[in-house]
Amino acid sequence: MQRLLLLLLSFFIYTVATAQSHSFVVDIEVSFLKYKTDSVQFTRPKMISINTSGCTEVFSLGSSRRYEFGMRVEILASQLTGVEKFLVGKIYYVKNGTEWKEVMKIEHAEWELKPIAKREKIDGFPMGGASTDYPELCDIRLNDSYYIVK
Repeated sequence: MQRLLLLLLSFFIYTVATAQSHSFVVDIEVSFLKYKTDSVQFTRPKMISINTSGCTEVFSLGSSRRYEFGMRVEILASQLTGVEKFLVGKIYYVKNGTEWKEVMKIEHAEWELKPIAKREKIDGFPMGGASTDYPELCDIRLNDSYYIVK
């Protein structure tokens, strides 16, 4: 009985440990950034490509006269239902000086991750986001696509 329990525990630990062993690529096309009364609009959208295994550090989206805008992305793999699903969460920051300050959080939601072999150019009007606490305070317009490297 102890052997069976040890075997099941080992299998469970292996499953949990390998659930986050994916490699991802995030493509972001930024067109507009605003915080308080300071903003920047890119005449040609700025393209950013990030590689991650789950959670990125805060990376820069661009700068206005007074602020630098940043973003952190977290991708979680879930196999609770027996089918692998991916949850993506995003946090936006501004930097005035040396420290990043969180200004907007988008909760984890299920996203479709395409294989990197089917990487496509982002088309269409950039999606937007606004601060949920103070919508007039922060406005970020970007498109983002998520790919899994297999």
